[in-house]
Amino acid sequence: MGLSVIGVFRWLALVHLVMIGSEYGGAALLAGPSSSVGLFSGRPGTQSVEDFEDRLLAAYAKAKSKDKKLTEADFLLQLPAYLEHEALQLWRKRRKDILTKPEGASDRDWDPIADVIALFKEHFGVASAAKVRELQTLKKREDETCRMLRSRLERLAEETGLLNAREQAMTFVNALPPALRERIEPILWAKSPSGIYSLDDAAQAAERVELAQAYAAGMRGWAEAGPPKTKHASAHAASAADSSACYRCGHPGHQANRCPGTDSRCQACHKRGHTEAVCWTTHPELKPDWTSDGKSSGSQERGLSQRLDALAAQVEKLTLQMATLVQGRRVGNAHQAALPGPSAGSDDEGAGALDSTPAAYGALVGAAYSAQGAKHPMDAAFEDEEYKARCAEYDAYRAQREKEEEGRKWAEKLLDAWEERQLKRQDE
Repeated sequence: MGLSVIGVFRWLALVHLVMIGSEYGGAALLAGPSSSVGLFSGRPGTQSVEDFEDRLLAAYAKAKSKDKKLTEADFLLQLPAYLEHEALQLWRKRRKDILTKPEGASDRDWDPIADVIALFKEHFGVASAAKVRELQTLKKREDETCRMLRSRLERLAEETGLLNAREQAMTFVNALPPALRERIEPILWAKSPSGIYSLDDAAQAAERVELAQAYAAGMRGWAEAGPPKTKHASAHAASAADSSACYRCGHPGHQANRCPGTDSRCQACHKRGHTEAVCWTTHPELKPDWTSDGKSSGSQERGLSQRLDALAAQVEKLTLQMATLVQGRRVGNAHQAALPGPSAGSDDEGAGALDSTPAAYGALVGAAYSAQGAKHPMDAAFEDEEYKARCAEYDAYRAQREKEEEGRKWAEKLLDAWEERQLKRQDE
């Protein structure tokens, strides 16, 4: 008899356990993938936050009707079964804060389900949709640099969770202006022929090209403002005036190697590379100095050959000048040897004779060249027109290098100051 009573009690306990498990299990099953609540990810095009709120509250009300003691905090323990992707990751980060009851708050004031909905509305609501649209239509603004564009892209990608590292790099390149994108794409393809590059590579290439463009713009502004006020300004202006016009198209402002009309065809000689206005066939007076003399079929190679011949003649001329200088020194030495030695006198007279020896030697050398009807080789070298032209060319080159260096520093300072000003404006 005792054994039968024990068996009855065990059976009743088992039935009670099954009933309790079915009540709590029903609430959990409501959150399954086949439930009417469904899964919420927060991604665009999926279940909205408002629909998720309605279905979540309905599921909680249904579970509450079966278990009067079920609280919102206990119900939210099953919330991961309702979520996926970004929404699930966000819940895992903020779960502890939401499920912890604030100090001094009553049970009536504490509403964790409302906190969850507010959290999801903040990250996946209207503001999130605007961020997704901004990311999908991302373009570089005129008031931001490539570095600022990268920061904005990384922030939007982190807030929306839509792009991986590879997609961020492609989005960054597509967001650049066409002129900038056309310049960095060959750099990226040369670095990675497979077409797989990182965001760091794309950003570094874009920043270098952007700095070069800013430097070029600064140099153009510098040129429009006029030449620098230096002692080489006149020589540089004279040099620039000689080479200001392109011999391919006749327009000033660029050289032939950067002429945009390289692919144009002349209507006079039907050849490519120049226009009819500067055709050497119809306008032989426009032919440069490096072409062959008097022949329309002259080429740059023939002109270079002539320049080499001229340089060889100049070397021969300098050799003759050095030989004349050596001969002048020999004549001076012979005249000095023919002079009588200093007479025995005071030390002051001897010192005066020694001091006057260089002057006497110079006078003898000058007299020797005057007797031959020629100038001193050093004087002739300094008065040579080719030497003067070369000195002027070198001075112009040095002035141009100094100008370019100052322009580059100016462009870097301008770019840094502008970027800092834009960052401060964004922070405000």
